[in-house]
Amino acid sequence: MPNCFQLISRSTNQPEPFVEINRKICQHLGEVQQNDEWCRDWYPYIGFLLASGQKIASDELKEKVAKIDQSLVPVVEFLADNYNSVSWYER
Repeated sequence: MPNCFQLISRSTNQPEPFVEINRKICQHLGEVQQNDEWCRDWYPYIGFLLASGQKIASDELKEKVAKIDQSLVPVVEFLADNYNSVSWYER
């Protein structure tokens, strides 16, 4: 059964497409967005942890991400400041 998640904007209280969030992450970090690449490859790592039920603003998530790749910590901080996460599983 797949695990799923959404990121809900704190400013609009609406879910945002991941490609839009990726654009905002790149902009925030001052990086050039590549056509079809995730900024700092955040989605496979952070996305998996969020889909698995980790809370976006938790110290536990930040610690797990830091063990994977220290360069992802600013991405987690940006997401925690701007989004809430919702996760669920599907059958």
